[in-house]
Amino acid sequence: MYRQQIVRIGSLLPLLTSTVLHVQSVDYLDVINYNDLIYNVDVGFDDNLSPDFYPSVSRDQVQFGESLEGLTAQYFDFGDVIQGDPTVPLTITEGISRESLLITDGLGTSNSLCGLGIFSTLGNGAISMVFSGPVIEFGFRVLRASPSIGQVGITFINAAGDVVEDDAFDDNVDLLPDFVAWKGSTSTNTMSSITIINIAGGGICIDDIRFRLVLMPTLQPSVLPSMKPSSLLSNQPSFIPSFIPSLEPSLKPSLKPSLSPTLKPSRFPSTASSSRPSSKPSIQQCIDTNFYATKWGVSIGYGKTHETPTSQSNPPQDISST
Repeated sequence: MYRQQIVRIGSLLPLLTSTVLHVQSVDYLDVINYNDLIYNVDVGFDDNLSPDFYPSVSRDQVQFGESLEGLTAQYFDFGDVIQGDPTVPLTITEGISRESLLITDGLGTSNSLCGLGIFSTLGNGAISMVFSGPVIEFGFRVLRASPSIGQVGITFINAAGDVVEDDAFDDNVDLLPDFVAWKGSTSTNTMSSITIINIAGGGICIDDIRFRLVLMPTLQPSVLPSMKPSSLLSNQPSFIPSFIPSLEPSLKPSLKPSLSPTLKPSRFPSTASSSRPSSKPSIQQCIDTNFYATKWGVSIGYGKTHETPTSQSNPPQDISST
């Protein structure tokens, strides 16, 4: 059976004893010691923020406002009451001027964030926060505007917009510590938004907000191309030529001349003239040179041999007297 009530005002406010928000889970979170909280984001309100009124406040990985879109905020002189179902994605909404948020330096050694009720009542207004992603651990410091807190309700909402857990504190039974923290009871029990309300009390403010964001893997691959090149090899051939030469031989001959000389002789003679002289003599040149340089003779009768001159300086000789 689900717990169905976050804040009960008691006999002072019988009108509000009905259900405010419906919790969808039981023991979704475990209460832990603030000093044992493992966090990767630590939020304060000192950097670049001066004490003043703010409709909303954005800090590292989290945004603060009065309520969430889809929820209905009701304003009373004893505090703000939030009810309804938030819309998804979870989105912060702002309160009216000077009745939304206040950063003050009057409750401690550093700035703190307060919700403002009607007439700018310090600490009686609702504070809502939305994280940039699912959170598995969360905690904060509590600063009291007065000794009495009345009723404090803290509501935890997951990314689907479901209220998954709530905690309530008062002045008599469930005392509110100076530091509070929670952790998902399993690795999948995460929170994406938190709402804090203070009813019929002196008001509270918060500081030193710490939480651990969970990096959630996507369930389905994206169909959109990435703007960054992948370091993994593709299984599909590319239609764009590569600027880097491949070390593997291609299965298809290239129609373009190679930029690197080959050490293997070609099986086909080249019709282009070589830019380097050959170290071997030409066969045709050797034949022509031997033909013109050799003196050869023809016998035309007995005892005489006519030598065909290669030049006019060598007349035929008579060898009959020998």
